[in-house]
Amino acid sequence: MRGRWIVACASVAIGVSSLGGVAVAARPSQESPTPAGEWAHSVCGVLVNWRGDVERAATDATNSTQKARKLSASAKVKQTKQAIGAFLGVAMDGTATAEENLRAIGGPPVANSADVEDALLASFDQLASFFKSSRDRTQTVSTKNAKQAQGKLSSIAEAIITQSDEVQSLMNSAVAKDASGGLSGAIAAEPLCADVLGGAA
Repeated sequence: MRGRWIVACASVAIGVSSLGGVAVAARPSQESPTPAGEWAHSVCGVLVNWRGDVERAATDATNSTQKARKLSASAKVKQTKQAIGAFLGVAMDGTATAEENLRAIGGPPVANSADVEDALLASFDQLASFFKSSRDRTQTVSTKNAKQAQGKLSSIAEAIITQSDEVQSLMNSAVAKDASGGLSGAIAAEPLCADVLGGAA
């Protein structure tokens, strides 16, 4: 089906860092949260908000491409290019905001706090750079030849799939840098963190 790849692109982008199962609604905090628990709650709250931004952008992009189904091939590919560009623009902004918020939270209360924080920030820095390069690539796609344009835009969408795996690996390795294991326990105990850091929890 035409347009399936942009839907896949949006869906995969939502799942970056394994955020698919995170509950958006805030949960009551623990009565006497440990410092590590407070850190996990704050960080996962940032990630949930980030996911919401990307999810809304993906929904808008998907709706836009679906509305273009009855257009000519030329008009359809132009609409698709615009939708991908808009999606990546919002994803860039949301990722930059998340990175700023994570930086403000700082590292967790563990011995090698800086290592964990640096690795976590690195994952978002990499993602922000990737979204920017993808948007730049999208903007340079010529729509004069609809078939060629669709092929190039498909390539951009497929690259997001690959990137999602790399970023998830970085996110997981960030938590794994806590040799004590206490951070993983705090994440496992925090409702907002459900599935956020995948196998690290």
